[in-house]
This record gives sequence, structure tokens and C-alpha cells, in this order.
Amino acid sequence: AYFQIFPSLFASGTRQKPWTTCTVNRDKYDPASEPIPADYRPNVWDTGRARDQPYEYLLKPLEPGRFFHRVKGKHLAVGAGYHTATIHFGLEAHPVIFTRAQWEELVSNPTISGANKDPEKAERLRRFVIPESFINPNAAPKKNGSPRTVTILFAVHFPDHVWALVDFSRLARFHIVSHAQHVDGSMFEPLSHNWESLFKVYGDGPDWILQTEAAQQSLHDWRAKVIAGLSPGMLPIVAELNVNNKVFAGIGRHLANDLCHHVPVHPLMPVILVCKSDYLFDLLSEVLPEYMRLFADKPNFLRKVAPPTSIPRPDTPDMPANDSSSPFVYKHTIQLKYRNLAVHVFRVSQCERVGKALYIRMVAQGLLDSSFVLGKGK
Repeated sequence: AYFQIFPSLFASGTRQKPWTTCTVNRDKYDPASEPIPADYRPNVWDTGRARDQPYEYLLKPLEPGRFFHRVKGKHLAVGAGYHTATIHFGLEAHPVIFTRAQWEELVSNPTISGANKDPEKAERLRRFVIPESFINPNAAPKKNGSPRTVTILFAVHFPDHVWALVDFSRLARFHIVSHAQHVDGSMFEPLSHNWESLFKVYGDGPDWILQTEAAQQSLHDWRAKVIAGLSPGMLPIVAELNVNNKVFAGIGRHLANDLCHHVPVHPLMPVILVCKSDYLFDLLSEVLPEYMRLFADKPNFLRKVAPPTSIPRPDTPDMPANDSSSPFVYKHTIQLKYRNLAVHVFRVSQCERVGKALYIRMVAQGLLDSSFVLGKGK
């Protein structure tokens, strides 16, 4: 496999809020190890955005190599050839897999300007036009008649398919380290020094699945700081789960409400009340790693919501029959499985019922009593 970046589709930020999509470390890298072919012509829009940027040296065909990957919290690290990349998915970024033919069809057409209100900035923020063959013929047309587009920031090329990082909001980030020699598996061994170095760039704390003991210690340290007044105590617990990635790595906005539901603790309860209550804190400490392990459970979760197929095809046994092979068609069956398995704070009619153990915890805390006052329970 080998990497490809798309600088013309990177976010540009603002004066008030600068934003860098791609950062690099090339201290040990020799550009001569991957010479630029004489006949290579990079995309002019990519060349313009990459000029004088630290990642400009990556605008060339990169040498393929064995592919490696690891996950920690909400971050994905991948490696191929001379390079590793650590991806921060932000809020809405997600991977899309294309067959080689689909990819060539997508990128064969010129990119178009973005949707920014500033025409000059829109011209810099490019987008790929989604081919008509990828679009469901029954899909409602866009109101203004404009084409459907997709923003791809980074891709990993395999012999017969392409893995692409898609983010319509352009908030995803990634850090590429270029090495003196080809990447090998030792760098991706969990809990090794090299593994830690892959993920330190975005500053998250211990992983609740692979580093449970260290994560528990960080949770207890956080509690002590809150009680001592060294950390904000009046912040709602749901907000703390969103912003404190040193303690609650891998939670974020998508999971915070569900975790509160599983403890259970009211999402607006101030963290000082959670920390001062031995009962609530012990529940949080017990439920948090249990909840996070669901997302690494291969037989009961991953194989149901992320079938082990490298390329989605209608004739693939693991692919639901009513889901299309188009990379952009909404996967109804998989979405329903995910919602039933992992989403509990949503539409009541479309989620699983409350389990017995959780129901007992809710009753014990008075959360089903309309006259209950936060902080007056256990």
C-alpha cells in the first residue's frame, strides 16, 4: 500500500481560528529514497496549496510497502512504505472504500471550487464531484441543482481498492512521520514505545481498552483534583466527557450521552457531585471500561457493523443483501445494527430496551422519580 494526500481539499482555517489539516515530521527521511519520476505531473491545485508547506515533499508517487494499522481511542494509525500517519477523525470524518475502478472514475474529473461564501477562498477549497453512477436514481435532487460532491483529505492505495478519509466539514487532521527505512510491524505492537510515539501527537490519555489500569489511575487522579478545587467542579459531566481527552480518551460527543445513560448519571450533573459521591464515582469507574470494550468486541459488534470485507459488493456473503455496492449509498442494514447495538440515547422506538441491571441502578438513584433532585441521592 502507499499514501496520497490532497492539499487542495485541506481546510484553510481563518485569522481567528487557524487550522492545519496535515502536519509532518521528516527529520529522519531522505527524499532521495523516493525520487520523483521525470514524467510525473502533480495536480495544479494541490501544488498551489502545498507550495512552501511542510508537507510539500509528499506530493509525489510514494513507494508501496507492507500495510499496518492500529487504533487507540478515536485515533487511527496507519503505516506503509516509508511513512506512518496518525489520523484524528474530528467529529464527522469517516473512511470510504472504493474499488480501483470506482476510484479512477471519481478522480478522473477535475475538482470544483468549494461552497465558501468568499469566492477567492472557495476557489482554494476544492471538492470532487460524485459521479452519477454512484448516486441512487431515487435520491432527491439538490435544491439549487448543484452537483453532489465529496471532500477527501487522505487516501491509502491498495492493489485493488482505495481507502479514503472523507470529511465534508474538513475538520479531520492527520500527522505523517516519514522514516529512514520502510515501516515494520514492531512500530505497531500495542503498548510498545513505538506504539506510544504514534499516538502522542494529539495528546490523549491512556486507552480504556488496552490501558485500563493506567486509565483508571488517571480517572482517580482527576477525581482528586476536582475535589481539591484544582479542576473545574461545576462543569456538567457530559461536557467533561467531551473535552477531557486526558482522562476520557475515545469518548467525545458521539458517546458522552450514552455513557451517562449506562452509568447512569444525569448528563447535566456537575462533576463535583459525581466525584464526591463514592457510589456514583465507583459506578463510573466500573461502567466506563465495560462500555468502551463493546467497540472492540469482534464477534458481537465489529463483525456486525463493520463486516470483514475489504471491498463492499452485493455478492459478498458478509454484506447485507439490501445494501448497495456504491461507496456513497446509505447502508441501512448496517446502520440499524449499529444503532441497536451501541446507541441508547436516541429515538425510544428504535433503541433496545433498558437492561435489568441498568434499570435497577436507575431506580436505586431515584432517576425514574419525577420529584428527584440532583445531588440528593446516594
